[in-house]
Amino acid sequence: MTYREFVKEAEERLKGAGVPEYEADVLELVLSVTGWDRTEYLLHRGDVLPDGQLSVLSEMLIKRLMHVPVQQITGTAWFYGYRFTVTPDVLIPRYDTEILVREVLDTVKDRDRTVLDLCTGSGCIAAALKLEGGYREVLASDISDAALRVAEKNAADLGAEIQFISSDLLREIPGKVDVIVSNPPYIAADEFNRLDPEVRDCEPCLALYGGADGLDFYRRIASEAPSHLTENGRIFFEIGAGQGDAVSAILEGKDFTEVRVTKDLAGLPRVVSGRFRKAEALKTRSAAEK
Repeated sequence: MTYREFVKEAEERLKGAGVPEYEADVLELVLSVTGWDRTEYLLHRGDVLPDGQLSVLSEMLIKRLMHVPVQQITGTAWFYGYRFTVTPDVLIPRYDTEILVREVLDTVKDRDRTVLDLCTGSGCIAAALKLEGGYREVLASDISDAALRVAEKNAADLGAEIQFISSDLLREIPGKVDVIVSNPPYIAADEFNRLDPEVRDCEPCLALYGGADGLDFYRRIASEAPSHLTENGRIFFEIGAGQGDAVSAILEGKDFTEVRVTKDLAGLPRVVSGRFRKAEALKTRSAAEK
């Protein structure tokens, strides 16, 4: 059997099983096993597939037919131009989250800043910000020790100097930071069962479920953040569909100013950000008390 013949047969089986983007998935599996790029595959697709590779690819194909995400099968995913290790203990990095990273980089120009990534998962946000932004200090936290092990490996592999902290949101975070960024769990209860099986059954529920209305973590972070942010510190959230107004209101209710919503390339609200000014917050509270 040649590579071309295996690819054709695999595509037909995945298509019949209702797997989306089956063509791209099969090619990704082949490239992961051979170590080739796309050009090399085109040059060698007529070659006979060695028995060892055929065995590995056959096992991979069975997993994909069971709707295991291709990134978990290969153990890698790309984010912001960097390759990350992924396991079932972390969310698979997605392009939408690159909008969050870009918003931080575009807004926080001063590199002499301390940045904290909450709910870091694979560490993709923290690593991208450290490597692309060159910020003085980047911290990353997660409540899952298994996730932190993956994030630490990714940071080491990429040469990104990041301080990792095991913490339930901000509970164990020492001192203050200039920027808080987070892609927290935001799936609401009524949405969870409607998720694609590849997400619902294969990615960690701990990183997906955001409470009855999906806003629990935004409320907690917004409440805890002021005591951990420096004067004029900023906060950046990735949000789910339809959550722009609600998350904006949560920040405004906790004395954040300059609250804004940034859309993704599809025109959908994707990031909510704001600035915390302690002096203004104290004035607002004093006026309310009077």
